[in-house]
Amino acid sequence: MQLYLIKWKIKSVSSQAMEAVLKMPDYIEDLRKTHKLEKRYHIVGGHGGIIILHIGSHEELERILALMPIYNIARFKIYPLTEMLH
Repeated sequence: MQLYLIKWKIKSVSSQAMEAVLKMPDYIEDLRKTHKLEKRYHIVGGHGGIIILHIGSHEELERILALMPIYNIARFKIYPLTEMLH
């Protein structure tokens, strides 16, 4: 399993964007139930957030992103994570 940090930000605030954002908690809860979600954070003062996911493959990551309610209205930055060695 690989850890990924995914930072997302809404491109523009609209009624469509707000509808999508309101669907995110249910989608995130599904990720939590399947043990894909490690952490979830809101970025204070902005329209976006950060999630850390446990993902088995690049294909799985693509599927998870594509199914997000915010997929078509957000910009994503994706960072593979690894533990730092001492």
